[in-house]
Amino acid sequence: MARHGRLETFALIKGEKLLVGELASKNCIALGVPREGPPEQIPANEWPYFAIFDGDSGLFVQLANNDGNEVIDEMFGRHKTRYEDVRVSRAELVKTFPATPPKKKPRKTHYDWPAFIEEAIRQLEDEGNIDPGSDPDWIQADLERRMLVWCEATWGKEPSESGIRMKVSDALSIFHERLKAG
Repeated sequence: MARHGRLETFALIKGEKLLVGELASKNCIALGVPREGPPEQIPANEWPYFAIFDGDSGLFVQLANNDGNEVIDEMFGRHKTRYEDVRVSRAELVKTFPATPPKKKPRKTHYDWPAFIEEAIRQLEDEGNIDPGSDPDWIQADLERRMLVWCEATWGKEPSESGIRMKVSDALSIFHERLKAG
């Protein structure tokens, strides 16, 4: 018997329910070997009464009670209560469950970065350009600290230090471009 972790077991159960639903609605077909006779298509109207089991020789389906437990064949006499070697062709699975790439959701911006950059530029206009050679008391780290305080006051939360550093760097680039443009 195959052993699976809890997450794998959950995924298998969910996959089993999807597959059985499609088999029962005739959107997909499966072949199985009954107790006697050659392989045959398992009738769609029987799928709601079957459960999939993992046997020594592979998957099999068998009539099951509401608890998902196997039902003993003798209870149903001649009825086909079990199909061994159940197979669904790859073509059937692809037709029924076509692979579609997951849709990417646009990343939601948590912060108003344009307003942040404009405030950083305003701070630079008030204090002057950052130039450690001419003013060692006004460095980029000072502007980053001021912008963290501004974020807390404006947004009620602080972005990561790396996010602040990146956006302050962007603001400095824009500020320098504006200085060059005159």
